[in-house]
Amino acid sequence: MNTKESFRFFLEKLIKEGYDILATYLFKKYLDYINNNMFDLMGIFKSDYMDYRFHGSASIKKVLPVVCPHFFYQDLEAQDGTMALGT
Repeated sequence: MNTKESFRFFLEKLIKEGYDILATYLFKKYLDYINNNMFDLMGIFKSDYMDYRFHGSASIKKVLPVVCPHFFYQDLEAQDGTMALGT
């Protein structure tokens, strides 16, 4: 391998490794952003948005059919809190 090819190989490797590091950093920043901006809507349905069709509950099983009648709890992949943690 001559000097020009060696330098090119070096640059390609540097760019690839730099890209991997940058992608990891950006992905981490994105996940951190998501985690820091999570908001539990249950509080809203406990105190600010009530409907008699919730039957006094703020659970997704009661709220979802009222707020989004075209969605069904039974169609959700996670059927309870334990399953939700694993998905």
